[in-house]
Amino acid sequence: MIRFSLALTLFMIMAINLFSQITDEINNAFQNSSTQYNIPVDVLKSIAYVETRFSHIIPDGHNNACTGMPHSYGIMGLRDDDWFGHSLIEAANLIGENPEIVNY
Repeated sequence: MIRFSLALTLFMIMAINLFSQITDEINNAFQNSSTQYNIPVDVLKSIAYVETRFSHIIPDGHNNACTGMPHSYGIMGLRDDDWFGHSLIEAANLIGENPEIVNY
């Protein structure tokens, strides 16, 4: 039990340090999205960190990823393929935008 508590504490310290390194612009975008769509800001940040490590991905569309995996888009790592699903299309529909706009 002590090992678990120690591991959890270390994880939380690392997560706090990672989240504190996000720029104000990105923090504001997360906060605005959280408010607008009623999703906890920490959930949005967690997804972005797990999917892209807070990197905004804009694939060129011509080349496959170096691993042969389908492309992902944006800071949330949205995808549009038959393997990982169509989160790009679903996200665009949820916010009433064209998928071409969402992937940039």
